[in-house]
Amino acid sequence: MRHFFFSCVGALAFLVVSSAAQSVHINYNKGFDFRQVHTFSWGQVQTRNSEWNDEARLDIDNALRARGLTEVPSGGDLEISVMSTTKVRRQLETFYNNGWGMGWGWRGWRGGPWFAETVPVRYPENTLVIDFFNPQNKELVWRGTATQALSNGNPGRNDQRLNDAVKKLLGKFPPKR
Repeated sequence: MRHFFFSCVGALAFLVVSSAAQSVHINYNKGFDFRQVHTFSWGQVQTRNSEWNDEARLDIDNALRARGLTEVPSGGDLEISVMSTTKVRRQLETFYNNGWGMGWGWRGWRGGPWFAETVPVRYPENTLVIDFFNPQNKELVWRGTATQALSNGNPGRNDQRLNDAVKKLLGKFPPKR
């Protein structure tokens, strides 16, 4: 029972901390002139499930349109490809307990024994990859990746995390020279 309690507390603490931590990385071809980009078209979109395909596409569409780009059925200045992978990660969490506590007792200042318990915590982690290709030569000109722990029981929270990832990734697009 005690192990189960610490496992639950550990998982909750880890998810609260990891929900705020989203690792975002962006890289681009510094020789490509993003000032000449006015249109985009879609390539492959492959995420966790079909709902995320639509959600990712909509979020990216909105972000690019807000920056003045127009979607065309084919032959845009950029071709967009989106991929998402999920894997189960494991982390060890350690909890410390000072037994029955420290303080003034009937025989003066006392302290109980200290206990430490380490438990494994498993959590799903998703990585979203957005690629922009130059359709003329199929060269990768921009890549953004966002990695974050997913919520097991709240799909709405995962949709919000996807939206936040797209906002962070495309927040400074197009890159300045």
